Amino acid sequence: MFPGRMPMPMYNPQPALPEGSPSHVRIVNNNDFLIEDRYDGELFSFPHGEKITVPYIVAMHIFGLGQAAQEQLMYCVRRFGWHTGTVDGMDTAKKKFAKVSISPVFMRLVEVPPEPDYPDAKPAKAGKRHEIEDRSA
Repeated sequence: MFPGRMPMPMYNPQPALPEGSPSHVRIVNNNDFLIEDRYDGELFSFPHGEKITVPYIVAMHIFGLGQAAQEQLMYCVRRFGWHTGTVDGMDTAKKKFAKVSISPVFMRLVEVPPEPDYPDAKPAKAGKRHEIEDRSA
């Protein structure tokens, strides 16, 4: 390290989710137009009327999820360029924002037996075997 230089901060590519937030959300774009945006180099498209499930972190980046309602509205207005600069521009932007539905999606994690390749794994109990009759004769 060079003298007088500040160390570079560590980059955290996956910020922590807010406490109690779902892992995914479902987005429905009820506007007449397609909404497209990118997160982490991946393109996300929200066509009219289709239910699209995305990770919560993607919705935070694209739609400002996790902020207060007014802040989220302003985030989307700036991000998507919905304010036209006219007197009724903000009313139009509010109508567009109101047509985007965001609802939580809860996932269930299911336990699976451990893989036998792991040293501390215990073998799963063998189930009862059933012999299959040969009915080809």
